[in-house]
Order: sequence, then structure tokens, then C-alpha cells
Amino acid sequence: MTMTKSFIIKWLIINNIEVTYPSQQSEITLITCSRWSKEDGRYLERLVVKGRLVSP
Repeated sequence: MTMTKSFIIKWLIINNIEVTYPSQQSEITLITCSRWSKEDGRYLERLVVKGRLVSP
């Protein structure tokens, strides 16, 4: 049996922890790094991708 779910996706570049807080909606959150700096040897930004369930 295959189940399909639909999400609205929002891309955010932020530096606060609030994206990890619980929500009242069915959401999925992916937190990763972006903008690799070869000079600094590290990523410069955090990339957050949030999806909100629109159809169960």
C-alpha cells in the first residue's frame, strides 16, 4: 500500500533555534548547512527547510 502526503515547503536561512520548537501543525523540518567557505574551512549559514502538511 502506498500513501501520499502533500506538503507546502518553505526555505529559510536563519540563525535562531526557534525552528526546533514544537508546533501545533503537522510539520517536517530539515536543518543543514550552506555556503561552504574554503577560506574559513566551515559553513557560513544554516539552511532550514520546513514543510507543512496540507493533505492527510
